Amino acid sequence: MENLNTNQNPVNAMPQMPEETPKPSSIGPLIGIIIVILVIVLGGLYFWGQRVEKNADESMATKEGAMSEGSDTADTSIELLETQGSSDEITDIEKDLDSTDLENLDQELELIESELDTIDL
Repeated sequence: MENLNTNQNPVNAMPQMPEETPKPSSIGPLIGIIIVILVIVLGGLYFWGQRVEKNADESMATKEGAMSEGSDTADTSIELLETQGSSDEITDIEKDLDSTDLENLDQELELIESELDTIDL
């Protein structure tokens, strides 16, 4: 009798499939895309910050221009205060007080208060 071994019989042998090798993951392009997106976002934030700063500078310049229009009267008031006498006689002090213009003091304080209210802290 013939000894039949099923392992040696080509008819009964199952063909072996080659093992599939795993495909390498494509993480490199994904990281590149993420970096490009981050650069675009950071660039946008930078330009947005520059625009906000420019607008703030322009608004401050506008406010300073408005203040300088009213500063002519402030300059004359300051000049009057500086030209007051240095005498300590009561009559000279009374003359200096009478010549001091305090009528626009409230308007100047209101202007200062409105400027402080507009400053963002």
